Amino acid sequence: MSINEFMKFHRERSQGLSVFEVLVPDSTVTSNEIEEVEKQMNCKLPISYKDFCMVYGGGYFGFVIIFSMDKLGEWFILDKIKESNDYLPKNYLPFSDDQAGGLYCFKIENNIVIDEIYYIDSWGGVVKSKENDFYDFLILNAYSS
Repeated sequence: MSINEFMKFHRERSQGLSVFEVLVPDSTVTSNEIEEVEKQMNCKLPISYKDFCMVYGGGYFGFVIIFSMDKLGEWFILDKIKESNDYLPKNYLPFSDDQAGGLYCFKIENNIVIDEIYYIDSWGGVVKSKENDFYDFLILNAYSS
């Protein structure tokens, strides 16, 4: 799915959902800001996640939280990685949390972040998620509680 296809889905699906009307997200970012974050993390992020951050920012998005690349944001990804260092297994990159200590992550292979979803519990247990990729994660989780 492309960002344009996701935006069309979002316009259609979010109409009438009050949860999308009251949210104040972290700011959107530019491709230069994304490159800076990628350099700090020493990896390349999935296009879907980068496109989302450029269009929607981060923070609350419907019924999920998406970590942002807004350095001043409440949900800045580098801050969230530091907060989860005690139990985050190596080679996983969190992009969302479940608000109960668990994280939704991408897997990192050879400094490339793979657009596959894994769930990491607060003890470090890893489970491949039912969602196929980042947009699938949003579609299955952001629009219903």
